[in-house]
Parts: sequence; C-alpha cells; structure tokens
Amino acid sequence: MLINYSFHVDSDLGSLDTKCDGETGKEFIQEALEMREKKRKLCSDVFTPKPIQMITLVQALSAKTWLSLGESLVQLHQHIETNENIRVSCCSM
Repeated sequence: MLINYSFHVDSDLGSLDTKCDGETGKEFIQEALEMREKKRKLCSDVFTPKPIQMITLVQALSAKTWLSLGESLVQLHQHIETNENIRVSCCSM
C-alpha cells in the first residue's frame, strides 16, 4: 500500500511517500475514524442549535395593511432598544 500525502509545495516535511502493509493501513484508517468521532463529540455542543427567544409584536396590528405593520415594527424596535432583558444578536456571546 502506498500512501501519498500532498502538502503545500514550499513545505519542508521530507519524503511523505510511505509504504506500509495492508494491516498497518487499516490501523491508520481506524485511528483516523476514532479521532473523527472524538472530534464530533467535542464539537457537538458548538454545532447544536440553541433555542431562540420569541419576541412578539408589542402593538397589535390595527388593520392588515403595510402601514399598520410598519407602525407595529417601529414600536417593537423601540421596545427592544429600551428593554435591557432582551438581547438581539447575530452571533453567540
């Protein structure tokens, strides 16, 4: 079995062409699979979606119009800006 690792052209890692028997190759693959599973377990919290706080309109729609929706959204924005308990963020903190 010939394992050929391709790295950046300017890297000075010596010869990376390695010959090994089939059993050693299977051991390398098994070790890589185990490392991948360990990484998945370590990173699972990072990639698990967090629940999003639901924010409802402060002012109910008086009519089904764009103007009513706009006024309600302005009220909601003012409520969010003045309320310290509500945090709106695009990234985790």
